[in-house]
Amino acid sequence: MKHYLCILAIVLLISGCVSFKGNSGGVIILDFKPEISEVYSGEDVTFMLRIKNVGDVEAKNVHAELLGLKEELSPNEEECKKGKGNVLLPSKEGIEGEEQICTWKYKVREKGLGIEYRPKVKVFYNYKTILVQGVNIMERKEMINLKNMGKTLPASPISKTRSPVDISINMETPIIVYKDSVEVPFSIKIRNIGNGLVCLDSESCNEEEWNKLKLTIDVDDGMALKNCESSMEVKIRYTKEQTVTCKLIVSNVKGIVQKKIRVVAEYGYVIEGETYIRVLGER
Repeated sequence: MKHYLCILAIVLLISGCVSFKGNSGGVIILDFKPEISEVYSGEDVTFMLRIKNVGDVEAKNVHAELLGLKEELSPNEEECKKGKGNVLLPSKEGIEGEEQICTWKYKVREKGLGIEYRPKVKVFYNYKTILVQGVNIMERKEMINLKNMGKTLPASPISKTRSPVDISINMETPIIVYKDSVEVPFSIKIRNIGNGLVCLDSESCNEEEWNKLKLTIDVDDGMALKNCESSMEVKIRYTKEQTVTCKLIVSNVKGIVQKKIRVVAEYGYVIEGETYIRVLGER
């Protein structure tokens, strides 16, 4: 009975320290449209894009591209161009995340009546997902009790950023108890929950970098990783998710101690928007 009460106390200890922020975030497109949707040949039309960082970390190297017209155009604003290192700040202490407006000016040269175009805009940026997971470690005797019951270590997220890529940790079984240490398997699930695509770096997205990200795992003192690297490149499947399996080695535990696993995913992200214009011919 005593070890059941101990395990219950551990569960309560973890559940009382969670400050969970949710799963969605990153940069979103608030608006993308032409100033007028029907134009005559020879007229200028301006396309306007408005974006916003609705996540919990800085969006870096933010830039936009306009596609689907007869000529390639650069944004009018320098900060919207590739390679300018533009940053959009996240929401903080009641202040909403930073917004950005990008515009393109296009001269309609087509002379046919009723020609329609559906220009697309792509927004590129670099982002992070940060998860801090609390794991409660106990003495060897209690570890053996958990093992005999077919259970694993109680664990719960302490904090997680709102980002377009979600990370979760699942502590698994079986626990292996040695004389001076304990081995606990766990898995990290990585999911693309946004409306865009992941790549290694927004500055250089290409076929070799699509659906890839960098994953870093840090653990507190007294713990070590086994069967996985602390830093690795992960390929997300076309189902938009991937799982990394690891083992946690815990040594020299005295009493009930809460330890932390910190996982950081770094990646580029690309979202798209579409609008419409119709050429009415010549005046």
